[in-house]
Amino acid sequence: MIGLKNSVSAFFIAVLASIGISWSSTGLGWFLSAWTGDVRIAGALTAPIIMPFFLFGGLYQYDSSTPIYFVPVKYISWIRYGFDMLMINEFEGLELECDQELLL
Repeated sequence: MIGLKNSVSAFFIAVLASIGISWSSTGLGWFLSAWTGDVRIAGALTAPIIMPFFLFGGLYQYDSSTPIYFVPVKYISWIRYGFDMLMINEFEGLELECDQELLL
């Protein structure tokens, strides 16, 4: 309906990737609440801890523009691995055709 790969296996892989990302994020939330012991402190710590994973996980910027001191963050980011899994699932085997007048 929205132009994604039209196969049952691609659908279930995308669902499993989304569930994995969701469970990983939930696990971090549980860890922070158990570690701090207070809901307000855990809520205040969540944003600063999770933001580098979003920023350097490959969703918002290219790998080449990542500063060298943030490179290790992208390798421990579960968001990056889930995003990579979704992109491989969607674009593997895709062949694009372009008319000659559309080329620069």
